[in-house]
Amino acid sequence: MMNNQVNHFYRGYTIKVYEQEPDKEWVEWELLEDQDEADMPCNAYGQYGYEICDMLGKVLDSDFKTMGDEGACLHNAEWDIDLIIKGVFNE
Repeated sequence: MMNNQVNHFYRGYTIKVYEQEPDKEWVEWELLEDQDEADMPCNAYGQYGYEICDMLGKVLDSDFKTMGDEGACLHNAEWDIDLIIKGVFNE
């Protein structure tokens, strides 16, 4: 379940960041004292996720896995937008 959407803007695109209910594996990993990225549950839904939309509101990309805060979403989404602009991702 997603809620608490926050919009950010980067290079003409909208980044919609959502708070969501994380998977059990994600919660357990977050509680570890010594978090090793190699042990991170790669396919688990984290506490946050995002969508990248163009100026018309069309969703170009999204990611709802392995992000524990809004900053991680913004970092990953901005990286994806840079790749979209460079033509690495097809719109």
